[in-house]
Amino acid sequence: MRILIVFTHPSPDSYAAAIKDEALKAVTRAENEVRLVDLYKEGFNPLLSKEELASRGDNNALPDELSGHLESLQWAEALIFIHPTWWAGPPAMLKGWLDRVWRPGVVFTSNSILNLEPGLPNIKRAGVITTMGSPRPIWWVLGQPGRRMLLRGLRECYGLTARSFWMALHSVERSSEKQRAKYLAKVSKRLSKLR
Repeated sequence: MRILIVFTHPSPDSYAAAIKDEALKAVTRAENEVRLVDLYKEGFNPLLSKEELASRGDNNALPDELSGHLESLQWAEALIFIHPTWWAGPPAMLKGWLDRVWRPGVVFTSNSILNLEPGLPNIKRAGVITTMGSPRPIWWVLGQPGRRMLLRGLRECYGLTARSFWMALHSVERSSEKQRAKYLAKVSKRLSKLR
């Protein structure tokens, strides 16, 4: 399987980076083809400019720095986001990546507000692996906005038949080394079975 991992965290020494490293090992051991997009490491600019917004329907006006990202999305059969959840959603860097890379006319086309055509039917699996400061009950009370955005909101772009998964380690700041190691093992097990 061709797997695209989109990693978002500013610190290479973070627990999120350890999750990313474990995920890469697991999917590689399972003999998948893997591409990694590390948004902070590559210095991705998440700011959608006025000019870029105005040209979003024109695929000939695609900024050069986005072409590799779009090519990776069109290459992938599985898409995995790895990031911390901050303020109930993904980091602003990842939201900016979505704003700039997931362009109308490329990742979806629209005949009307109720009729979206997926532009990424190649993606058959989507997943989010995240950490959260909040305990699980708070996440439920908030309505799981990050999960809804990344797994439900983007589904229109790759098709309703794609399977998805969500993995979250809650109360990460209060978690023990044993709990963190257990979560890494859970990530490894889940991704080694990705088909």
